[in-house]
Amino acid sequence: MRSSQSIRALMAICLTALFAAQCSLSPSSTPQTDPGPFSLAQAPQAREIHIQRIEEYGISTRPWINANYALQRDADQFTGRAELRIQAATEPYLREATADVVIPHDIAEGFLRKLAQIPLQEGDYRPPVFCTDCFRFSMRIELVLETESVTLFMESSDRIDTQWVATIGGQTYLITANAPMEAVELLKPYLREDEIERLTQEGESP
Repeated sequence: MRSSQSIRALMAICLTALFAAQCSLSPSSTPQTDPGPFSLAQAPQAREIHIQRIEEYGISTRPWINANYALQRDADQFTGRAELRIQAATEPYLREATADVVIPHDIAEGFLRKLAQIPLQEGDYRPPVFCTDCFRFSMRIELVLETESVTLFMESSDRIDTQWVATIGGQTYLITANAPMEAVELLKPYLREDEIERLTQEGESP
C-alpha cells in the first residue's frame, strides 16, 4: 500500500515538473521585450505617411520651396499626391503644381524600418536661432498608425547639424542623429523632384 502511494506521489512530482517545463518553453509565456514609450518600433505599421519640406533662402532671389506629400498604403505600395509651391522672397513670383506620387512597397518599407530603428532620448527640444537672411530648412514627417500618430520634426540652417524631435502620444523625445533625413533619402527618387526642379528653374529664369 505504501509502495503504491509512493509511486503515485512520484508520478505527481514528475507531471508537475513536465508541465512547468512546457510552460517555460511556450511562446505565449516567453517574456517579451517591451519597447516602451521611447521607441518608433510601430513605424512599419503606418497606414499613412505625410511629409512637409520647406526651404527658405532669406533675402536671396533663389525661390523658396514648400513641398507637401500625403501618401496612403495600398496593397503593395504607397500612393498619393504632392502639392508643390515655389515662391521668391524678393519678387512677386509664385508657382504651384500637384503631381501623383507612387512609392513601391519595398522602398516604403525600407523607409519605415529605418525610422523604427532610430533611438529616442528624453530631453528638452531647443529650436535653433535663425538670422533674418539665413538659409532655413525644415522637415516634418507624420506617420498615421492604427490608433495614433507619430510626428518627427527638425529645422536647421545647414541640413547637417540637426536635431530632430519626435512626438508620440503627446510626449516629446529627442533624436540626436540625422537618421530621419537618411530615411527620407530612400524616398527621394519618388518625391517628384523633377517637378520641383522645373518650377525652380522657371522662378530663376529672367
